[in-house]
Amino acid sequence: MLLSIIIPTFKRRETLSVCLDHLAREMQKHSPDVFEVIVTDDAPGDDSPDPLSRDYPWVVLNRGPQKGPASNRNSGAKSARGEWLIFLDDDCLPQPTFLSAYIEAIHKNPDYFVFEGSTLAERPRMRLDEEAPINDQGGYLWSCNFLIKRKLFLEMGGFCESYPYACMEDVDFREQLKKRELKFLFVPKASVVHPWRPLAPDDMYLKMRLISHEVYYDRYPLRRPSFYWSCKSILRRWLLALFVEAPGLKFRGFWRYFARQSTVTKCQLLIGLGLSRKKGRN
Repeated sequence: MLLSIIIPTFKRRETLSVCLDHLAREMQKHSPDVFEVIVTDDAPGDDSPDPLSRDYPWVVLNRGPQKGPASNRNSGAKSARGEWLIFLDDDCLPQPTFLSAYIEAIHKNPDYFVFEGSTLAERPRMRLDEEAPINDQGGYLWSCNFLIKRKLFLEMGGFCESYPYACMEDVDFREQLKKRELKFLFVPKASVVHPWRPLAPDDMYLKMRLISHEVYYDRYPLRRPSFYWSCKSILRRWLLALFVEAPGLKFRGFWRYFARQSTVTKCQLLIGLGLSRKKGRN
């Protein structure tokens, strides 16, 4: 049984190198016939030798199609040799039990074809203006850490390539699994650590969210939230931010966080009013 680990990347060589260090065979304690690592780089390149091949000769390096993260992942999957595919982000750090837990899950659960690993923070949160995706309970199937039978993934057509950003394409994929009535199993020990990072610029965040949600709700119109639901969600978000999150972190990074919450509010209102299509294209 061969597992193919697919890592899409775009101009993040430093974080990618740390990720690959955690996948070294001495870290994962598995022989070369158990897994391969495919890095698919979406950045424009030239014909000069890539230093990644020199530093990590066991990595298969592919050039991405330069059509966005979803297309880049699909490109890596097409070149994979493994019976199973693991999707991993280039800023995630696989832990020593990562591969072993997935392999054990495959053997113990022959009726499952999709498995979800956990994504953990490297430390407790220290500031309001930093973020990290945390999935310690399962149910999300985020593209930063999950395993799927290659045959099934290709039958489903992979990730929808209409999404230009790394946002909502994994939610869309989860919807497609639901349509097929396929469940996925959470494997906590198949864990990766995701470092905390500064909040993205608000204009970039707003554009990414609006355009991605536009694509999603065009494909799944019944999922579009009502304006009333959006207002309830906004109120709940602000109460949590002001009375739980901010005091808990002693208001460190508050103003940058306050601006982000304002951007989230704007995004939810536009989506609830059905105006995300027009605004997202501006």
